[in-house]
Amino acid sequence: MDEVVQKALVIVQVDPDLGSLKFDVRLDSLPAPGLEGYEVVTKFQVADFYNNKTFYTDSNGLEMQKRILNYRPTWDIQKNYNESYQNITGNYYPI
Repeated sequence: MDEVVQKALVIVQVDPDLGSLKFDVRLDSLPAPGLEGYEVVTKFQVADFYNNKTFYTDSNGLEMQKRILNYRPTWDIQKNYNESYQNITGNYYPI
């Protein structure tokens, strides 16, 4: 898998009323067009954060979706989990 590291500006806002954080990611221009079929993803990592593998993502401004790491209510994500790339893509969410 090829990886291109892109600089971005991340603005973090705290909403004390909702007890939530808002991340606004502003990305520079995309890599030169020589790559076909690539996707841009933002990877968040937080040290010493314990949330019982549960978090929420915004579904296009419509509603907050409850997410549980390595879990899907509609299909068995653990089936063939270690033998496939589902251990990576299974935890990508549209936000």
